[in-house]
Amino acid sequence: MKTYKIKYLGEETEGNNRMKKQLLILMIFFLFQQLAFSQISSDQWSAEDALGRKTISYEEAGPKKEGKFIGMFYWTWHTDNLAEWVMPDGSVANTTEIITNNPGAEDDPDHPAWQNVWNGGVFWWDEPLFGYYRTTDPWVLRKHAEMLADAGVDVVFFDCTNGNFTWKSSYTVLLETWAKAREDGVNTPKISFLLPFNPTTGSKEAITELYTDLYSQGNYQDLWFYWKGKPLLMAYPDNLYPEKGETAGIVFTADTAFTGISATCPSWGNNIGNLTLTIYQWTSRGYDASVSGTPLAQKEFVNFTDNAKLRLDFDELPAGYYVWELSDATEVVGVWKNEESTDPVQSYFNGGKVSGNYESDIYFGDGTSKPLGSAGTSHVPIQIHGAVNDVDFDAIRNFFTFRPGQPDYVSGPSRSDQWGWLEVFPQHGYVGSASEGFEQVTVGAGQNATDLSGGRCNNFNAPGSYGRSYTQTNGQDTSKNAYLYGANIQEQWSRAYAIDPELVFVTGWNEWTAGRFKEWPGCAGNPEGMVMGFPDEYSWDKSRDLEPVKAWGDKGDVYYMQFVNNVRKFKGMEPPQKVSDPKTITLGNLTEWGDVLPEYNHYKGNTLHRDHKGQGPTVIYTNSTGRNDIVKAKVARDSDNIYFYVETAEGLTDMNDPNWMRLFIDIDRNKSTGWEGYDYLLNRENPTDSISIEKSSDNWNWTKIGSAAYEISNNVLEVKIRKELLNTPSDTLNLEFKWSDNSITDGNIMDFYVNGDAAPGGRFNFVYNTNIITEVSKQKNIPKKYSLKQNYPNPFNPSTTIKYSIPFVGRDSRQGGQASRLNGSELNSALQNVTLRIYDILGKEVATLVNAQQPAGEYEVVFNAENLPSGTYFYKLECGAFSETKKLLLLK
Repeated sequence: MKTYKIKYLGEETEGNNRMKKQLLILMIFFLFQQLAFSQISSDQWSAEDALGRKTISYEEAGPKKEGKFIGMFYWTWHTDNLAEWVMPDGSVANTTEIITNNPGAEDDPDHPAWQNVWNGGVFWWDEPLFGYYRTTDPWVLRKHAEMLADAGVDVVFFDCTNGNFTWKSSYTVLLETWAKAREDGVNTPKISFLLPFNPTTGSKEAITELYTDLYSQGNYQDLWFYWKGKPLLMAYPDNLYPEKGETAGIVFTADTAFTGISATCPSWGNNIGNLTLTIYQWTSRGYDASVSGTPLAQKEFVNFTDNAKLRLDFDELPAGYYVWELSDATEVVGVWKNEESTDPVQSYFNGGKVSGNYESDIYFGDGTSKPLGSAGTSHVPIQIHGAVNDVDFDAIRNFFTFRPGQPDYVSGPSRSDQWGWLEVFPQHGYVGSASEGFEQVTVGAGQNATDLSGGRCNNFNAPGSYGRSYTQTNGQDTSKNAYLYGANIQEQWSRAYAIDPELVFVTGWNEWTAGRFKEWPGCAGNPEGMVMGFPDEYSWDKSRDLEPVKAWGDKGDVYYMQFVNNVRKFKGMEPPQKVSDPKTITLGNLTEWGDVLPEYNHYKGNTLHRDHKGQGPTVIYTNSTGRNDIVKAKVARDSDNIYFYVETAEGLTDMNDPNWMRLFIDIDRNKSTGWEGYDYLLNRENPTDSISIEKSSDNWNWTKIGSAAYEISNNVLEVKIRKELLNTPSDTLNLEFKWSDNSITDGNIMDFYVNGDAAPGGRFNFVYNTNIITEVSKQKNIPKKYSLKQNYPNPFNPSTTIKYSIPFVGRDSRQGGQASRLNGSELNSALQNVTLRIYDILGKEVATLVNAQQPAGEYEVVFNAENLPSGTYFYKLECGAFSETKKLLLLK
């Protein structure tokens, strides 16, 4: 554990003493946060996905690399008016289901299945594992927090690239949920925001809002992501200066006396925002002079409904020339405009004449009304931005580290401070140089671009778009189910390893929806001539989301597991805990577990229940399966038994509850045996005076082979299993296990993500390996030659440590280069087959300590010989052409 020293400077004054206390409180809070996070590390959890891809080990990944970060693009816009939208028939729009269930719809923009929805809508490319959720659902947000933490994500970037939308309703709930998760030991990602890709008025408003509402208040500071010493925003600071608010007005002639006027104004669905409507007498000196005069009538409209007629009534005014003006906007509001109207009225915007006319009515004393203008052929909303003149922009510019976003997929940075968000292969490095290193590089699961668009953004449903199964190296993979294997994103990761930046920005997580547009031009002018366009998401292949997919069944998490492996390779891993010596446990005597290692900790508080709306007004998701909150596990063994310990946050529920406290054991760490690799299952049937032990005969088909003793002590369950029942009489154990409570869908491994509590979560398992490698050297001093050290202690009883070294044998060493200068990606690309075995004096192999691919480094492994007789043994290291043997002596 790290040691922290606090030194105070200055005179002993009341102010200094108060500051000391505040600093001490902050340091104590920080220390507790670090302690909680250090106790729960997913690095040593193991998993194998449905494609047979196993998570890499510590030996393969190497130790943690300093200064390496993973960022994830994260969508918070499943909320507000977008979350209320449904198809005209009331259904949730699922693009994959539409094109699968309606042959011809993919090529027919006017097919009835599309229900004539154009230029918008909320079309999900498919259903997420957690349903068509809203990003205000705390249950989902807590799941996201744990999954992203388990994968090693350091920061999420909220997508706020449209207008001035920050999706505050979502990020507020997320911050509340993740702050609580951090109290429960979840090392959640920190947060940042990606704002519009130019210094627009909307970008300025969003920056101002975030600074005012979140950052300047110090809210959720523990969740801010810092870069170069300051909170990070991916935004343009160029226009952070005071400016006047925008106005929209109409000059018109009243032929007779009238008593009111109105303007039709959108608030973009969220019914939030203000506008002031004022009427003035028109003067011959022009627009500015007229609106500088005395108002004849004025009214402020507060939080008006979307597309409301804002009506200003007044005492009767005589016939004449007048001008009305909309001003003092807040939030996202505007006015509807008939773009090509030629009525005898004149519209103005910010004091200048504009074509077309705003949608407006005039009212008369007899109760009648008429439009001031007729409808044109194009009816569009015009946003009116508010004034920004009471903000300390100097403070904002100095508060953040700004990294403006580069929208283009091809060109790379156009200014020295830009970061990217998505590019086609080969991606560029951002901020820095090849010689000095780069800050950032992007990685994406797919790109909505084509050869015809020059690799620039276009409709994702365009022919030849760069989906999940496309690579720039090999083109389109046309094999069945190619979308599952992540060829596109793996090619992008290869580029990220080559650049080896400080931060990899990954696109993305929970980007489930897109609108349906007619002839959407994208960034390249719609070169394919697409009549029906889905800009960002479309289908299983034409999408770029890493979050698990419900319809993919047990393959729903393949992109998540692929991501976990790449993060481990990029960042390195924490070493596993050493396994304590064999020990006989007396069930019921909990003090005997005190010195047993490893200690497998898991998150508290992840059994919360769900009750929240989903997409549309009628979908409601509920889940009350959370019950026993599993927070800790341990394993011990002696010559005859294996002992399992599991602890919950509160007292265990009645053992007659359904699906109660099941223990899954993968005894051989081989997924091809048992159900999903689990060879044995305890508690599939509720316990009586003993716990039933069952073995998988074929997938989810279990046969009872014996019983285990158990003891319940309030919130602790202990289990004692005879080794012979698990067919593992040796003291050398290398197994995986998982505890689960109230997983309700038998035979469905994806249920571990959704229902009850599983420790560890999802597909992950805890690993118990009595011959683990406990240390791999930092890659600063790479060995120059192979070596096998003499074990220590020697003689020994019953365990001893063996150290060995593996040099780098890649390109640089062959050409006389300095291996010590290689980066982590180069080292990991030169894995070597390594075996370390133990033989008796007759040459019979008695134990295999290492059989893995390992990068260059220094290693140590603990050999436990409790079940072997005293005598002389030999240990042999083999790696390529290298082989060396040494003698060791066991004395009991």
